Amino acid sequence: DVSSSDLQRTVWRAEFNENAQPWLVDDSKVAVLTPDGQFSVIHTEDGSRVIETKVEATEELKSIYVRHWSDRYILITNRPETEPVRHRMPKHFVAANGSVYALDEKDGRLHWKANVEGQHTLQSSPANLPALIFYSRHQQAKQLAHGGIPYGTPNTKICCFNLRNGKRLHESETQGGYDYYYELET
Repeated sequence: DVSSSDLQRTVWRAEFNENAQPWLVDDSKVAVLTPDGQFSVIHTEDGSRVIETKVEATEELKSIYVRHWSDRYILITNRPETEPVRHRMPKHFVAANGSVYALDEKDGRLHWKANVEGQHTLQSSPANLPALIFYSRHQQAKQLAHGGIPYGTPNTKICCFNLRNGKRLHESETQGGYDYYYELET
């Protein structure tokens, strides 16, 4: 329900599966993905649908992240990790462990799709940057017989996609070392 505090009345209402995941795209739009793959972008002012489309079902959907870029919405899904891993997630980043979709802003048509595992992306990337950058600093965990969990050497993984066509521009993984400074030349 979206209510107006001035009038104390419901302005519009939409019902979704209880496991649906929302994301506030901007001040005027909210996106919602249901585990069965129904994706909607909705105007917050009146509840009208900007787009409604279907993507791949994600039964164990933990969260989503959606941003508008150029003529499309970028939808990133996040599902639970399958192996015990400890991530260092910097402030202002969101988790990404699933599919990445580029969907047309007018009709929801799929421009491209990619998959990412155990990654993070910055919430406030520059609006005109034609790349989607993922970052992960993680340590593999191994369950010991007595119940303890030791973590291995930290790994840093960087992955970049071209937002126009979904092609991977760069992918690297380094073991140990520092992750504070990273530079890509284009």
